[in-house]
Amino acid sequence: MAVKKHINVNQVDISERTHPLQEVLDKYNENLTPELLHMRWHSIGYAPILLEVVIPATLPSGDTVYLMNFIRRRDIGPVQIKKNELSTGVELDDDTNLGETTSALYCPKSGAFLMIYNHEGIKENAMSDYFSRIADTLFQETSNRYEISPVFESDVIKKIEKSNK
Repeated sequence: MAVKKHINVNQVDISERTHPLQEVLDKYNENLTPELLHMRWHSIGYAPILLEVVIPATLPSGDTVYLMNFIRRRDIGPVQIKKNELSTGVELDDDTNLGETTSALYCPKSGAFLMIYNHEGIKENAMSDYFSRIADTLFQETSNRYEISPVFESDVIKKIEKSNK
């Protein structure tokens, strides 16, 4: 059975004194030692999130892209269901939570940031804040600011402009 996925197309913008995102992602990978795993968690909005994995990949063109998987911790979770039975909770250890994943791909050459939409997962604003926080932590600065903004095709922009007239 095929599952439909919605992919958001975005652009990464950085402020003047901000490290390029690829430098942050490379340094993040270098610092994922067991002693530093605690630095992955950041509370953004109402839920703790983490960038679980960053995988640099080389395209046939020679360009590097970064595949990422974010996790948002859930305090309440789904239930188990069976046909013709009442739902039951999911048994977890006391130190275990459920998480919602959101996957993304970043291309430094174009600045494109593609994200597989997950209604319960994290969104672009939280990812922007997360990148800013980890860059500040990794580079021991407070000047890193990233913004992940939607990319609109020209016909969409024309429709928006027309509706505002």
